[in-house]
Amino acid sequence: MVRFRTHEIASTADIEGINRQIRVHSMNTKLQRILWRASSDTPIQTYELQTVTYGTESAPYLATASLKKLAEEEMATTVLSQDFCMDDVLSGCHNVTQTLKLQPDLMALLASAGFPLRKCCSNHPRILEAIRTSTRDIVLPRQLHGKDKVNILGLCWHPTLDKFAIANSKKSVALTEDASKLKVAAVVTSIFYPLQTNSPSGILYKIFF
Repeated sequence: MVRFRTHEIASTADIEGINRQIRVHSMNTKLQRILWRASSDTPIQTYELQTVTYGTESAPYLATASLKKLAEEEMATTVLSQDFCMDDVLSGCHNVTQTLKLQPDLMALLASAGFPLRKCCSNHPRILEAIRTSTRDIVLPRQLHGKDKVNILGLCWHPTLDKFAIANSKKSVALTEDASKLKVAAVVTSIFYPLQTNSPSGILYKIFF
């Protein structure tokens, strides 16, 4: 998160269905067997999942290892090996020209390995205009000034203002007289604190609890 904002021009995106793009070795698919039947009248069938399954302990490692392996094989830039957190890429450059080159190059490299890049976004309008509509995360033109938002590793990022925020539309409901401790605790634990930079926003809830 810190390295992401050292760039004057920020660039974000994520890989669509990264787990389903990674095949598991045939000798290990037996560990991903599931039982299935379409209805109670049909016999139970056994299936083996051929790709990485979301929710398994090995999934995060396999996704990260696959990206690092691609970076090694293609001798790619540090963006692929250092600027990814699972399927999210948080990167950027210090000028428009470099960023305009970074996006298509990264998309082409990932596409060659079956990793389609989507939800591309940036805090610079020229970068957004250069992104295909199908892969862009927000709609242009951007006259909303601060009302456009993108989810960045659990945080809400407003590209227009280039500011982070915490989505709080429903959390105030918990601070009522009839709120239970369970509801308030759920609100407190749902607020994400990367680097503890916005921890003061959760103090009110903790005091109330």
